[in-house]
Parts: sequence; C-alpha cells; structure tokens
Amino acid sequence: MNVLDAYKAIREELRKEDKNRDYRPRMGLYPMEEIRFSISARTVTRDEAEAAIQGFPAGQGWACRQSSLDVFRTSDTRPDPSRGGVILSAELVADDGQRSLHLRQDGGGGWVVTEIAEGDAAGEAGIDGLAHTTCLIGDNRVEGWLLYRVYWSHDKDQGWQTCASRLAGIRHDPKHRNNLCKET
Repeated sequence: MNVLDAYKAIREELRKEDKNRDYRPRMGLYPMEEIRFSISARTVTRDEAEAAIQGFPAGQGWACRQSSLDVFRTSDTRPDPSRGGVILSAELVADDGQRSLHLRQDGGGGWVVTEIAEGDAAGEAGIDGLAHTTCLIGDNRVEGWLLYRVYWSHDKDQGWQTCASRLAGIRHDPKHRNNLCKET
C-alpha cells in the first residue's frame, strides 16, 4: 500500500468514528491528492517587485502596502502601485488557478518573489508530492474565505513534510458559505 492509499484509509476510519460521536466531530484529515508542483524563488529590487506583481496574470489576490491593503477578486481589478506606498507583501493566484505568486520583504532591503505552480503549469522539472486545500476565514478587510493549497514532499530521512503553501483563491458566497470550506 502506498502512502496516499494509507492516508486515505486512516482518513476514512476517522470519518467513521466522527459519525458515531454525539458531540461535534473533530476536524479529521484533509482530502489529499498526488500532484506535481514546482517552487521558484528569486530576490529582487523594489521596482522588480512591483513589476512582478503587475506582470503576473492574476485573477485574485491581495497586496499589502505601507498604508493600504488591496484585495481583488477578478482579473479586471489589479493592485494599484500609486496607492498606499511601498509594497510590503502580496499573494496573487493566476486566472488558471494552477499558479501563484508570493511576495515578501527579505529584511535586507530587497524582496523575495516566490512562484508556485502545480499540474501542467509545474512542468517537467516539478516535484512529485502530495497536496491538500485548506480554508481560512478572512477578516473585515478580506471578506469571505481564503483558500490555500498546501504541498508535501518526501524526504528520505524525515518522511512526508509540508514544504510550501500558496493562495488558491478568495471565495465569498454567503448563500453557500457552509459548503465553501467543507471537507469532501
């Protein structure tokens, strides 16, 4: 039995146990899938950081600046570089849903741009691993739910470990809010 099949078997056992409880069930294990993913990171200047944000084919995301937080849910709206000062951090997800860009300051006057891709977008140089989707509730500035993909890779000495996560989308659907982050 491979690791994914074993994981799924344990997950199913936990779900059965939860159905027999007379109190609120525990969270259980996330649905996990085999996936090919790639991670690339580079250190850039402030101008290159802005160019990376503006050049990424983002459909959704957020950008935090010194004096503002821009959140966008469609590719029609983009982070506005003229508003809010210097970029501090950002997370963008591409229209295709398979790629994300993460930007943060490096503490030494530069910025780190990390791109994470999965599936076909990962290419042949990608890593074979596992992934699951998790959901975080937004606050009053990011109304709705932030969906993140969490990636696992195998280390011969340490076993399976999380190695990266990326924004996978922002959802806001009050009518169906209980199903947005529901475990399947």
